[in-house]
Formats: sequence, C-alpha cells, structure tokens
Amino acid sequence: MLTSRGWWLFLITFALLVVAAALGIGTAALAFLTLLVWFVGAWIQFQVRLRWTAKALYVERSLLRQGTAVEVLWAHSTATMAARLRSDSRLTLAYVAVYDRVPALARLEDGQPWNEGELHKGAPIEITYQIACPAAGRLRCDGLKAQFADLHGFFTATAFIRDRRSYRVLPPVTDEPDHLPTIKRHNLLPLLGTHRHLRPGSGSELLDLRDYLPGDPPKMIAWKASARRDRLMTKEFESEVPVRCTLFVDVSSSVRVGPPGASALTRVLAIASAVVHANAEQRDLTGLCLVDESAVRASIRPERGRRHVYRLIQQLADVADLAPVTEYAPLDRLVPLAYGVVQDIYPELLAHDVNAFPWWLPFWSPQPIYAIPSGARLPRSWPARLWFHFRRWLRESPIGLHRGRFFRLIPARHRMYRLRKKLAAVLAVRYRLGPAGLAWLLEDDVACSQYAQAFLAEHQVAAPLSLYDELGRYRFTAPAKIDRLGRALLSAVLRGKENELFVLLVDLLEMGPKLEPLLRAVRVALARHHQLQVICPWPPGVPLPGTTAVKPVTGPPKLQELLARASAQRLQQAFLRVQHTFAQLGVSVIAAPEEQAVSLILSRLHKLRGWQRSVR
Repeated sequence: MLTSRGWWLFLITFALLVVAAALGIGTAALAFLTLLVWFVGAWIQFQVRLRWTAKALYVERSLLRQGTAVEVLWAHSTATMAARLRSDSRLTLAYVAVYDRVPALARLEDGQPWNEGELHKGAPIEITYQIACPAAGRLRCDGLKAQFADLHGFFTATAFIRDRRSYRVLPPVTDEPDHLPTIKRHNLLPLLGTHRHLRPGSGSELLDLRDYLPGDPPKMIAWKASARRDRLMTKEFESEVPVRCTLFVDVSSSVRVGPPGASALTRVLAIASAVVHANAEQRDLTGLCLVDESAVRASIRPERGRRHVYRLIQQLADVADLAPVTEYAPLDRLVPLAYGVVQDIYPELLAHDVNAFPWWLPFWSPQPIYAIPSGARLPRSWPARLWFHFRRWLRESPIGLHRGRFFRLIPARHRMYRLRKKLAAVLAVRYRLGPAGLAWLLEDDVACSQYAQAFLAEHQVAAPLSLYDELGRYRFTAPAKIDRLGRALLSAVLRGKENELFVLLVDLLEMGPKLEPLLRAVRVALARHHQLQVICPWPPGVPLPGTTAVKPVTGPPKLQELLARASAQRLQQAFLRVQHTFAQLGVSVIAAPEEQAVSLILSRLHKLRGWQRSVR
C-alpha cells in the first residue's frame, strides 16, 4: 500500500501532468509522465520482490539462560530472548522493520524487542532483549511482525511470520524459615522404604541430644543428661519415618481473576511449590490435588523422590496460566480487544477477499431482539409471568417497537457490528464451528462472549470481566467446586494412612452457606485422626482480618477509596464467617500472605512430627 508520502507524490504528479497536457506544454508533460512511469515501475518492483520473498521468510527463536538455550525457566529469574528473521530468497529487501511481541507473562528488563535493516540471504535481522518472569506459567511466542518498505518511503506492507513457541516457567523456590530444620543429619539406619514403623515419627536408636524447646513432649526428655548439665535435654532418634502431606489447590475461575502473573492463583501456586520443595528436603511425602468448578484436574498420591517433585512442579506450572471463564461478559469491551489481537497476529484473516463486510449488512439483517440478553428477572407468580412473556412477544412482533430496531441507525453500533462480524468469522474458522458458526456468533451474545474469552485466554490477554452481575451476585461462586473438593478429600482420606496433614489452599470467601459438602468431608478426616489446615489466598494490598490500614486523611474520601474500603470490609467479614464455621470443627483457617503461609504449613508439619514422637 502507499504511504502518505507516496500518495502526495502520485496525486501531485498526476495533477501536474493533467495541467501540462491541458496547457499544451509538451516538455513538462513528458517529464511528469516519465516521473509517473518511474513511480509505477518502482511500485511493481516492490510488489514483485515482496511476493517472491514472502514464502522464503522464516523465524529462528531461542531462549538463552547464561548463554545456553533452554526450554524451561524458573519464576523470578531472567533470560535472554533471541529471535532472527531469515530469508532463503535471492532477492534483497531494502528495508525491513521487525517487531516481536513480549510474552504477556514476562517483563522487559533490557534491550528493545525490535530491529530494522536490509534483509537478504545470509544476513538475518536479529532481535535480542532480556526478560524477567515474575510468576509461573507459559511464555507464548507467536512469531514476528515485519514491516516492509522501499528506500524512498513510498510503499509499505505488513506481514506476520508465524512461528509459535511455548516455554514453561516453573513456580519459584521459596527459602524455608530459619527456625525449622531443613536438612537431616547422617543416619546410620536405612531410610527409604525399609521402615518397620507404620506411623510417622522417630525410631528407637538414639541419634543425638539437643536443648529442650517449648512444646517438646515430656517423654522425649533425657533426665540423666539433663541432671548432669543442669538444663533440660531432649532425645532425637534415628530412622525417622516421613510425614505425609497432601495439598488441595483451588484452580477455579475465582482465583484466576486478574492479569497474568498477578492473580490469586499465582500466589497459591507459589505457596504449594514452596511446601513441595521444603518437604522434599525433609524427605517427607507430598501429594497434590488440583480442583476447579468442572472437575478434578489432577490427583497425585503422596510420594517422594526427585522425579516426583518435578512431576508436581510441572502440574503446578501447567495450570498457572489458566484464565477465568464466565457465562457472559460485556461484548462492547471484548470484541475490540479480540479484534486488535487478530490484527496483530492474524492479519491475513482480515483481508477483504476472505473476510469482507458489506456496508448494508447491519441495516438489512440486524441482531434480533430475542438474541439480546434483557437481564430482567422472571416473576414468580403465574399472572406476572404471562404478562412478562406477552410483552416480550409484543416487542418481538413486526408491529412492536424496541431499542434493538434503532441500533442500525447508530454509527457506534454499526462499527461494533462490523468488528463483531469479522471477529466471528475468524473464531468460526479457528474453532471449526461449521457453516452456521458465523451466524450463531452474530446472534448469540453468550456464545460470542465465551469464544472471545477463550481466544483471549489462548493468547494470554486479560479479558475485561465484571465480578458481580446486575443483582450484585458474585459471578465466580461455583458451588460445584465445593462438592468436588469434598469428594476429593474423602477419596484422599480413604486411601491414605493415619495421621496425615491435608492443606486446603481454597478460596472460600464468597461461598457463604454452601460449605456443607466440604464440612462433611472434614468431619470424616478428623474422625480418622488426620490433621487439616485451611489457607485462603488473601489479595495483596488488602488489610488482614483484625488489622486496619491507617492512612493520613487530608480531605474528604474519594470514590475509589470508599470502594476499596468497602471491598476490604466485605472480604474481612466473609473470612470471619468462614473462620467461625471451621472453628466449630476445630480446624484453623488462615488468611496469610505468601511468605507467612509457607511458614505456617511447615510449622504444622514440624509439630505433627513431634506429636507422633509423643504418641510412640
């Protein structure tokens, strides 16, 4: 296509040629004609070079960590992204500007994700920049965007050279607290798989003596050594049987809400990863269960070993980039965002010859009124229901008048319909919806919203979602999650051994009185002499229950401050209700940040280990 400079040159040259020919100035007309012929020849040469080399372009990409190509990264680490645009064609492109999209999960640290220059065989254009990965998930790279132009700046063209790559980012390794033992000393007796004890705890051979700590059972006090040293000493034994711990991680839509890398799911996975690594160093057995509102995504029994730890960490990384899903989201915000992604990554699917939009289409076939969600509640009484359906039928009838009939006259609605039609065509082809998929997405707002959300989630773009509906109800409550979580806990109790620790990393703040399936499973676990601990992911920046955020008051409170204060108060009240519900069963519920939650879980494991010593 022509640039603004090219259009001005063409229009001015053509106008001067017409004026010179009309005035009979042959020399000037010949000069302007020659300039116009040269302009057309340059355009033909540019198109030939571009079309000849378009199929010979390809991308080479590598992720470097300390100079070595890697496929897996750890969170909170930095790496170097190197991408090259190469050409196998003999023809040379005079000017090419190459742009790379920084992955949504990464943060640009150093360098520039673009470069420019001449492109020919043997001389690629290379892009090198440094990124940081603040959270677990996947780095998605779709390819490079190339912009071609001639040296004069008259012609330009844009293409996207697709080369999809995915790099896994594992959850971070958090250091354990200093007051807990992390590495055991040398043990003379065999450790793994040769225990004669059935329950966690210590063996019968004395390993060492240490100072008495508050909470140590009196049975473990070495009275003779304490009398000699004039202070209390505690005995430690060899061949300690490991403690079993199972993590139940909530991966439903309620914890996925938020931008990539900054959601509650990221904090929950970081806690689970830290506990897995800490238990591995303690040689304890760790299990994992991932639950969402639709099914149990993964259930891994408690085991030990390096391969088992890698398996758990990979499972956590695979669910780290999940996006929230709601039944309906505002299309006026989803459609432009998804259309912009299509423009960047799939520009060939918006070409006029494959995805045309007749200007008369919104006027001829607008969206029917029955396909527009009304949001009105259905009345309870039968007379009111009959009147409700009669009014709806009257609006949909040919003689009825409603706001949908005037949408075709609004320019903003015309533009939104054009974007929706082109996006619906792309989604119908990409997700293979069949011949009627385009018409279905044009008329069904719920289906169009769901596929647009899936498209944005696939490309790691945060979709604008509303947390509450028109009636003030939380959209991501998902009572089915509690039922599946209760069944998963019962299954773990049935196949587990005595005195295990079950840690529930679940968002229960918006569930209200719908916790009965989980409470039944908790009662069964307590009856089987298991230990439970519930940790609710707490949003950053919100004061913890029992604390107040003191801020200097310099004037009247603003609307955002009032909304933030009301939201914090609502979360604190919801947490107190959940805490009171579980306190009746003797189970502690903790709302703690990421670094404090790991310490609390490891402290509970350490106490469980000491409690088992006192039992034996």
